Amino acid sequence: MSDRAALLISCSCEEARIIRERAKLQHRGISSYMLDILTRAVRFEGRLLAKGDGVYSLFRNICRTRDRPLGPRTTMLLRCSVEESERIRWAAKMRETTISEYVLGCLRRWRLVEDQPRPKPILANQSDLTEQLLCGDPFGAIGPFSTDGN
Repeated sequence: MSDRAALLISCSCEEARIIRERAKLQHRGISSYMLDILTRAVRFEGRLLAKGDGVYSLFRNICRTRDRPLGPRTTMLLRCSVEESERIRWAAKMRETTISEYVLGCLRRWRLVEDQPRPKPILANQSDLTEQLLCGDPFGAIGPFSTDGN
């Protein structure tokens, strides 16, 4: 088995509650939920930095917030492999921020994406689609088939 590492994430009790709820909704453990999001973020940011040096100053400041929510604080333990912890540490260092701020920033951005309304399908009413296919006329010039001869 590979070596394991643990990162201690400092957050507000409210942030911890939200993370636990979202992990539970996905039937995942807390570490698994956070690692899934962090893996995607680190991969994306690595590709972004590979584009060139001009991106570096933009990269450091994207969605950088230092505002800590008021109220009681707690910590969460993020268990991951040594390689994953090194990548997370690297990404936080590139942003010139703490590991906790980096992790919480990624989770906040992900939550914003998850909360966006999903686009509606082109044909929202499937019964209309079935009727169009049976009639053979998507524009409505021919009526539904009739067995009474009309």
